[in-house]
Amino acid sequence: MGGRLTANLRPKPEYSIDYVEISDSGRERLAEQHIEPVEVGQAISRAEVVILAIPDASIRKVTHELVPKLRPRTMVFGLDPAAAYAEVMPIREDLTYFVAHPCHPPLFTDCAPAHSESDWFGGRGTLAQSVVCHGSGRIREELIPKYNSPFAVETATFKIKDSDVVAEVTRSLFDTARQYRESIDVYGSKQTFEWPLIEGEEPVLHTAKKPEPEIPERIKVPDFAHLLPEPIRRFTTKGFYDTDEHQHLSFTQGGGHGGSHPHLAHEFVAALVEGRDPFP
Repeated sequence: MGGRLTANLRPKPEYSIDYVEISDSGRERLAEQHIEPVEVGQAISRAEVVILAIPDASIRKVTHELVPKLRPRTMVFGLDPAAAYAEVMPIREDLTYFVAHPCHPPLFTDCAPAHSESDWFGGRGTLAQSVVCHGSGRIREELIPKYNSPFAVETATFKIKDSDVVAEVTRSLFDTARQYRESIDVYGSKQTFEWPLIEGEEPVLHTAKKPEPEIPERIKVPDFAHLLPEPIRRFTTKGFYDTDEHQHLSFTQGGGHGGSHPHLAHEFVAALVEGRDPFP
């Protein structure tokens, strides 16, 4: 994450940036860009904004060492929303806290046209103007420090720029009475697609302007494995960890994310071999 932020912010002359890096590999990456890291004490002595581009597992340790030393009115910019809500990060009344995930929306501006950005919002090739996240319920105490989140269910809504569209993503992994499901529902004025609620059922396609009983119909989603090289076709419906006895349900539901993984891998490798930009 620090590498992405460096690439985005370094070319902007309006920002004066100090780079703090303690790992040897990170310092080597900075040296390759002709960037000289500074000691943390020197950086925070003049910082107005501190961006925590650090691993989630390090947030508690780093912030407990860093936050007490910051000057009043400094902004602490975190990249993990769960850390603030889980009280992993210490709070000072004389500091400002801002939490966001970079590029959804972009860190400081969303005015660039979508075609100039490499990190598009999926499905529309455009930018997310705002993101709002909520957590619900609580997982077991022993799992909270491992995942830096106390929530059993996590929901995010994405307001799409220059559009009436809002996308919603909900995720639950632990302590939720629900069969495992990786799914997507798409609602439109002419047709709507709904993923099956129960494993083994077919999805539902709703079509407008039909008599009410005829609007929904069960459909079978085609397998486009024939578009792939023969050796990887089977992975649209099977996983690669264990194809028989201990297959994870995410793969039996379609090779991971609806059978998309082998198509994504093939397109990525084909673009490199053919010397072109990958779709989209």
